[in-house]
Amino acid sequence: MIVGFSSDFASLMAAAFSSVITSPHNRYFILALKKPAVAKPLSIFGATGYNIVIMKVIFLKNVANMAKAGEVKEVANGYGRNFLLPRNLALLATSSAIKTAEVQIQKEREKQALFAAELDQLAQQLEGFAVNFKAKVVEEDRLYGSIRDGDIADELSQLTGLEIERKQVELEEPIRHLGEYEVTVRLSKDLAPTIKVIIAQED
Repeated sequence: MIVGFSSDFASLMAAAFSSVITSPHNRYFILALKKPAVAKPLSIFGATGYNIVIMKVIFLKNVANMAKAGEVKEVANGYGRNFLLPRNLALLATSSAIKTAEVQIQKEREKQALFAAELDQLAQQLEGFAVNFKAKVVEEDRLYGSIRDGDIADELSQLTGLEIERKQVELEEPIRHLGEYEVTVRLSKDLAPTIKVIIAQED
């Protein structure tokens, strides 16, 4: 059975509901009808007190596939807070931080320029430099043992007073025979002088 309401009854209900809403004694009822507000999470970097999804930073060092030192960029808040800032790769891009960063970057550039000049001078000193070894021979010109990259690095460091690491000596395989060999020493991506490694028979 379908039950209907008369128009008079509907009008009476509407008037009653209106009086409840407009009555100052029933404000709690009106508030109950409103959707409760949801507080936004705070951020320690937020000037407004609300969560910041993006932050602007100035980079102190080059970061691969991101930015070069001195560049100001917007990054994800989590990436900046958890990676860039703790590792001193960037600073929040405030006016004072930008000035500080510019001074640091300039010092770093001067340091790199000095290092590059010293490296270039080292490459010139090493070019054609000869390293001599005396070794025992088993038969004909075959060595008893071999001369390895670490041996060359150590000998080169002693002769020049420079610190040459084993990984910088590009030797495809250990030297097992008497003779003269050309070996590359990798100082940097663009600097790779060639030295001479001379293996002679031990007396």
